[in-house]
This record gives sequence, structure tokens and C-alpha cells, in this order.
Amino acid sequence: MPVATLKSYDAQFLDWYHNVIAVRLTKAAAHLHNRVKEKLNLSGVGSAVYAHEREEIAGQFRSGKLFTRTVLYKKRQRIYGFVRSLPGEPPRKQTGDLRSGVTYEVDEKTLVARVGVYGPATKYAKFLELGTSKMASRPFLRQTAFEEAGNVEKILAGQGTNTLSEGPGAGVNLPSS
Repeated sequence: MPVATLKSYDAQFLDWYHNVIAVRLTKAAAHLHNRVKEKLNLSGVGSAVYAHEREEIAGQFRSGKLFTRTVLYKKRQRIYGFVRSLPGEPPRKQTGDLRSGVTYEVDEKTLVARVGVYGPATKYAKFLELGTSKMASRPFLRQTAFEEAGNVEKILAGQGTNTLSEGPGAGVNLPSS
């Protein structure tokens, strides 16, 4: 009497199974992508973000009356009132380039998914994520992947997105609201 039997699956079943896993992997990558974007949505913007005109005092007449001039502030000028993120917190949104640069891709043939930053934000995303010799790290990709590991496992297991937990709440690196 044999202790174990070995089954061979036909190619049609293996193709079907591969497609199921590819769909789940795409859902998991999209879920992680959305959570990273949520983490980067914490605003730190003050005034002078968008192009606008403002009256400024230019001088004073001998009579004591003030005269003003109109100054045009362009979008990429210094941002006043900006709240910086603390070390360990995700970077705060200033221009939105980093948040809009977060993307994901799935290779369905090899079943590999990547979530990362693409576009102009790649120049400084690495420095924010890992830190430099003069700045502590502001992790947003690795931290989110670690926090969402349980939810990604649920998606890959086929339990769907309706069984996901709410997330870590304030988390270890998010400021309390």
C-alpha cells in the first residue's frame, strides 16, 4: 500500500493557477501602492506654493505714506510655513512630486511585482528613504511594506480586500493627529 501518491497536473490547470496568482499579485501591488500614497499625503505646505500676486510694501514717502508694489511669486519659490517631517516619519507633501511618482508594475510571466518611485522624484526619493550623512532617513516604502505585510499575505491567499485590517493606526512613524 503506497504511503503517498503523486499527481501530475496538466498544462491547462497550471495556466489557470498561474493566472489566478497573477491577478492576486496585481491586487497586492495595487494595495501596497495605495498605502504608500496615503502615507505620503501628510501635508506640510504653508503659503506661497502656487503662483500668485501679492502686494508688498516697497517704501515710504517723505509724508509718511507707504507705497506698495505687486510681486509675482512663482510655483517653485521658497515655501514659507513649511512643516518638516521628523526623522523616522514619512516625508511631508510639499510639491506632490514624490507622491505622484509612486507607481507599481507587475510582470505576470515571472510573477514579480515592484512598488517604487518613478519620474522626477527619483532624484531625491532614495535620499529620503535611506537618509544621508547629514540627514536621518524618512522611510515611506520599506516601512509601509513592513506594516502592510499581513494584508498583502491575505490578498495573495485569496481572502480579498474586504477582510483587510484597518492598518496600524497612528503607526510608529506617523505623527498623532
